[in-house]
Amino acid sequence: GRLAPFIRVVDQWVQSIDSSQEVIPSLKEGVYSQLLMDLTHQAYETGSWVEVPS
Repeated sequence: GRLAPFIRVVDQWVQSIDSSQEVIPSLKEGVYSQLLMDLTHQAYETGSWVEVPS
């Protein structure tokens, strides 16, 4: 199911901390992706356009 991909991402994240290397996608990109999903849901629920920050 969904757990295996999540575990792989967390493992890559932990390894990047140990090696001081940036992991892609970063936490910042993940937060922005979640924001976009939340705004999409909001637009659907309200039936109106929403402002998307850049």
